[in-house]
Amino acid sequence: LRSNYARTGAAFNDDVGSSNIAVRGCSFIGNQQQRGGTVAIDSTFDVRNSLFYQNRTSDSPDGYQWGGGLFIKDTTGKVVNCVFAENHASEEGGAVYNHGNTEFINCTFVRNSSSTWSTALHDRTNEAVIKNCVFWGNTGTGLVISNDSRSSGTPAFNAIIQGGYTAAGSTNILNSDPLL
Repeated sequence: LRSNYARTGAAFNDDVGSSNIAVRGCSFIGNQQQRGGTVAIDSTFDVRNSLFYQNRTSDSPDGYQWGGGLFIKDTTGKVVNCVFAENHASEEGGAVYNHGNTEFINCTFVRNSSSTWSTALHDRTNEAVIKNCVFWGNTGTGLVISNDSRSSGTPAFNAIIQGGYTAAGSTNILNSDPLL
């Protein structure tokens, strides 16, 4: 899905909250929305083998410019084998804004940006888990991964995170250029 524009969820907006959403092998390229991600999900979900590239969340008259690629509302799910590249959010979560219980597995976050918090992933509820992911070349004024809870942070396991990462419970974090 390419070059769409909307207030929320330019490519896909699940505002129902009572479905089971499966996204498989999709490409979301060059979409723009005022708030809430190119793909906005409010139901149990499973997103796999998909590309989120050059999507933006900006120009909202009322704020909430979160999650350039993916906006996860109050729900549970997995994001597996996905690439988030060159997405931008004018506020939080250049690639992803997570407000749910989400596992990110084997994902790559590269060259995403935000103007305030969390250049790649903002985990508002601090209920995400990161496994076998790469975070590299993300830019902006905030951290690569951040959360609102002011707690010990989102745990990451077996990951490559530029600048390192020390959230409680995290193990085997490398700070070596993956040569992407």
